[in-house]
Amino acid sequence: MGYRQLGRRTVEDEEVVQQEAVLPQPAPVPRKLPGISPPAEKPAVPSLPAGGREDPFDIRLRPQRLSVTTDEVIIELELLLGNRQLGPAENVRVQLTMLSANPEQDRHSAAYHAATVLGDGVVPPFDLASASGGRIPVRLSLPRRALHVVQLAAKPMFVPMVFVDVRWRSGISIRRFGADFLIGTSGQGGKLGPIWLDRPVAGPFAATRYFPKAAAAA
Repeated sequence: MGYRQLGRRTVEDEEVVQQEAVLPQPAPVPRKLPGISPPAEKPAVPSLPAGGREDPFDIRLRPQRLSVTTDEVIIELELLLGNRQLGPAENVRVQLTMLSANPEQDRHSAAYHAATVLGDGVVPPFDLASASGGRIPVRLSLPRRALHVVQLAAKPMFVPMVFVDVRWRSGISIRRFGADFLIGTSGQGGKLGPIWLDRPVAGPFAATRYFPKAAAAA
């Protein structure tokens, strides 16, 4: 599957509404969504298979770096986005946020994807033709006080989660699609390893798709 860097495009007929997202741990703490680094130039891109899938987009994450400081957790990753639809996706807007896995994660996922307005962690809008894709560099941060820390064998750990929300114009309609991911260390026999807080963070890192219980049971 080939990808290209998604470029910027000015959109005059819509305005992004600034909004603060609420973190789940500890008691909800308002904060603005993290900034997203600007896309680079557009290299050529091979075709992607179009149609025949339930999801309108193929969304993947490639975690590259993860660091834990005394104040925050920072993840640098690449978002891969492919249009599986038979038609083009116009004015595509992508928004991401991060939290740590916790007992209320499904509720927070539903609330995030159901929001009616976009926050300030939005990638500049772009068009994506059918059977084409691109990649976007992303940097996300989360205050350390917001982590849901779990003791495993008396050692503190947590599991980062990333919510991805995609909205686009299809004809005269605005459509939306979301995907959630768990981030961890790779090399665990097909499973992700947690991020330990009692030792230096070391990669390599990987991401796996997460499906809320209600969606998985449907």
